[in-house]
Amino acid sequence: EKIKRIHQQHLNQKEQKLIKDSENKESFQKQYFEMQKKNNIELVTDEIVKIVRAIVIDIDKKRLYRGKGGEIMRGAVCRLIECFSMAGLKIPATPLAKYQDIVDDCLRHPKEEIQIAAKNAQKELARAYYLQTNEKLNTKILLKWLPIVSTDPSPCITRGYSMGLGSLSRPLLEESLDEILVKLYANLKPKQGDEDDPETRKYSVESLAEIVETMGISSISQEILEQLFTNLISAADDYSVDKRGDVGSWVREASMRAVFKIFKLIYDTPNSSELNVTLTEEMNLSFICLLLKQMVEKIDKIRQVAAGLLQSYFKEYLHDKTDLPSYGALKSMLTNEKEDHVFQWSLPSYVFPLIVPLLDDETYTKAILEGLIVSVGGLTESTLRSSTDSL
Repeated sequence: EKIKRIHQQHLNQKEQKLIKDSENKESFQKQYFEMQKKNNIELVTDEIVKIVRAIVIDIDKKRLYRGKGGEIMRGAVCRLIECFSMAGLKIPATPLAKYQDIVDDCLRHPKEEIQIAAKNAQKELARAYYLQTNEKLNTKILLKWLPIVSTDPSPCITRGYSMGLGSLSRPLLEESLDEILVKLYANLKPKQGDEDDPETRKYSVESLAEIVETMGISSISQEILEQLFTNLISAADDYSVDKRGDVGSWVREASMRAVFKIFKLIYDTPNSSELNVTLTEEMNLSFICLLLKQMVEKIDKIRQVAAGLLQSYFKEYLHDKTDLPSYGALKSMLTNEKEDHVFQWSLPSYVFPLIVPLLDDETYTKAILEGLIVSVGGLTESTLRSSTDSL
């Protein structure tokens, strides 16, 4: 405190004000976060709620979705519907049906940012108002989406509805869970020609993990878990390429994150007796092999993501699993005891020499070799040199 006072004496008035403002900012932030947790909807009168509720309908009636500004309006309306839902406004059945129609229309929009806004709106809409099985809603949503989510020739529709399926509430998912999963599995496979859409595959992967989270891991059977794992591991082998480059990397990244998310839900369940699923040794090793393979591949970002997930997985759940193949090598690679050590997983010259010694273990040989061979075909000189030397 004394050093602080001496330091401030040597500052001019403007600099002292800046320090005070920064201290106030922290206090204001704490107050703001506390305010966010509290629902103050009771302070808003019914008349104002009625006026605000009508904004979405009025925008639609005035056809303000047309032209360049229409895309901005769509995103704004989706956000407004999302906020209505989060606030828990009382919405009658007729306007609620209209909100669903608007979100549905935005899910089919060709712009990805509008589809994401619609997905977020759909998620909150489902959580707030679709908490009970409703036959009309099933007709409006599931019977409309499911027949075309994996077969429609328009990528906008398959992508948007794949997003939407991951945003539904538990009662809606329970109605047709098996059919929903089958449709999303079908969307993980690349298609021929113009119908192929890597974004559809990416969002289908994300929706599968979201569905497990919404349903609760305790309600998932071993059969469903095995099907999920098989399909997600298969999706992680997507190496599709178009004029944008290695678009399959989007699917590979989403698959790694999805498997980790599902495994985390299983491990973090306090009472394992509540679970109907068991993570087999084969699943565990397959996931580690997948991450090791991606850690020696050609894209820096994918290496970074794979290494980060493997580090988290090892530190949180495998640190005491000493019977793991090459446990010592994995531990020294993923948990450096030096405080000043910086993990540089995106650098090929750093990560490749660490991974190559694991080739001696037959458990990991095939996966690491496959990754190295892909990297040898990389375009960047650093990746090409490091992978060739390692190979």
